[in-house]
Amino acid sequence: MKTYRRAVLIIAAALGILALFMMASFTTSNACAFANQYTEFIKDQTELALKAGDFEKSKYYVYKALKGIDKTKNNFKNCGCDDALENISEAEKSLKKATKANSFEDSKTFLQIALKNTLNSIVALDEFENSNQSEYGDNLLVLNTKQSLK
Repeated sequence: MKTYRRAVLIIAAALGILALFMMASFTTSNACAFANQYTEFIKDQTELALKAGDFEKSKYYVYKALKGIDKTKNNFKNCGCDDALENISEAEKSLKKATKANSFEDSKTFLQIALKNTLNSIVALDEFENSNQSEYGDNLLVLNTKQSLK
């Protein structure tokens, strides 16, 4: 009786692991979509830093935004949108300057520049995704010569 239960348990575990791998294999990763999500997060954190009441709280949000930029740099590179990568790099420089500023007012100036660059990055990503979007709904390019000759 115990061997029967053990065999069923082993088979069930094997089927579960197999099902997990099958589900994971059908996911697609879109670097531009991930970059866009992180850029929205960076924008939100920068806005919170601008609205913060004091310099230390502002720095807290700036560091969260910088961490988000660090996490998504590879997504920007894999996406291929050079304008968005350039804008987010400029935003990163401004955010770093905001943390090194001598006063809260100086920091806010750098934060406004960073927010502007972050918004420009979002616009660049949206334009890039729209200009490179396939009418077929995926990244597969199909050429039908009979239809193209008409």
